[in-house]
Amino acid sequence: MINYKHPQNGSNYHTSFITFLDNFTYFDSNGVIFTPLKTIVEGYWQTLRMGDQLPVDYELPSGRTR
Repeated sequence: MINYKHPQNGSNYHTSFITFLDNFTYFDSNGVIFTPLKTIVEGYWQTLRMGDQLPVDYELPSGRTR
């Protein structure tokens, strides 16, 4: 469980839950989980759509900009 006070919301606390579905979870040096399909994110972090972020090693196809 992650619970922290968010300064923009006064006394509201944002709470998130991360459930790990495997015995071990591996992170890279940037804190990115190597096996994101083995985790469930619920609560505030789920509303931020963190699961929709691009992979860390994503690169635009050559010849394309934005």
